[in-house]
Amino acid sequence: MVPALHALGVTRLDDLIISHGDNDHAGGAVAVLAAYPGTPAWGGEPARGPVPMRQCHAGRHWQWDGVDFRMLRPPVPVTIEGNDAGCVLLVTGSGGRLLLPADTSSKVEPGIARAIPSGAPLVLIVPHHGSKTSSSRAYLEALRPRFAIASTGYLNGYHHPAPTIVARYADLGIPLLNTPTTGAVRIAFPADAPPRIVSRERLRQWHYWREH
Repeated sequence: MVPALHALGVTRLDDLIISHGDNDHAGGAVAVLAAYPGTPAWGGEPARGPVPMRQCHAGRHWQWDGVDFRMLRPPVPVTIEGNDAGCVLLVTGSGGRLLLPADTSSKVEPGIARAIPSGAPLVLIVPHHGSKTSSSRAYLEALRPRFAIASTGYLNGYHHPAPTIVARYADLGIPLLNTPTTGAVRIAFPADAPPRIVSRERLRQWHYWREH
């Protein structure tokens, strides 16, 4: 994370949100806070976090530069643990929205869908990397994302995204991007137009390690 932030020219962080305690979500927190000391940290499972953090919870809300940030989960009082304790964040601008659902499962997806009002076109980060336990048909039909992005590891041992989940997105006509194929996905959220994909970094520069 730190080299990526430096490459993007990020000199300070306003907040750090760590969805939950699993290492693939929280593992880089120590390095990030070492590079950006004093950054407030929030998380769905502070007790499992590798750094001190405050509890994220439904109802937390703030605005920045005309963009609305709203935490949809976990509900208060926070009594759950594990994937469904993850911080779920909805980011809303005038031309589009982004949903970051962490590793939440289909068990809690109905509540998330109910908490999202109709509005501008939605981009979905695929919940739980495309696990079979998430992305229920009812959830996707309720959200109707313009496109979805699965953040997964190349040849990962969990075989995410699951073939049944990939087929579900295809059946519903939702374009699905998978990061081992696309690399980093850059998205534009214009104020007066729907969200669009700006670049797929692996396709833009296949031998990305040669960049300087």
